[in-house]
Amino acid sequence: MKKMYILFGPPGSGKGTQASLLVKNDGFAWLSTGEVFRRNIREGTPLGKQVEAIVKSGGLVSDELVMEIVKDEIAKMGYPEKLLLDGVPRTVKQAEILDDIAKEFGYEVYKFVEIVVPEEEVIRRLTNRYVCPICGYVSNKPGKCPNDGATLEKRADDNEETVRRRLEEYHKYADPVINWYKKKGIYVAVDGVGSIEEVYKRLKEALE
Repeated sequence: MKKMYILFGPPGSGKGTQASLLVKNDGFAWLSTGEVFRRNIREGTPLGKQVEAIVKSGGLVSDELVMEIVKDEIAKMGYPEKLLLDGVPRTVKQAEILDDIAKEFGYEVYKFVEIVVPEEEVIRRLTNRYVCPICGYVSNKPGKCPNDGATLEKRADDNEETVRRRLEEYHKYADPVINWYKKKGIYVAVDGVGSIEEVYKRLKEALE
């Protein structure tokens, strides 16, 4: 049976970096709702314009819209065997919809892994990060993206005030989701502090 793995954690927990390694080294296909939203915003699609307005106001996109996009993306990806979800589900409602999608597409929701990072560390990371507008590559210093040569940019919402608000939002939504997956018995916590290699090693063990 095909397997879904959910990668969870606050903004700045390093999910994107770790997901890239799992794709490169371990045969995972990666669906990041953040990447999908950013792609649509970049391309100026109707969805992109809708998402951009919500994100700029610091709000969250509706559950139904998020899961519709997820379902569509999984189909576009050709229903991969090992699917890594990043950025979803962010609410219990999304988790319930995801169960339905998994059933429909022949998946088992196999593991829910939370990368745990202390709040002050998240703020330090996010207010010091530079992101590639094309592929989402993240660095802690300005310069060019090693993947496509684009100039790394600071995101408009990576200032301390907005980061703290996003963390508050995150915990409001995340805690019920985490409890939902704990009850299902597939929750695993991974310490997200340390080198990229250390966290990757812990994450691989947790996903087995």
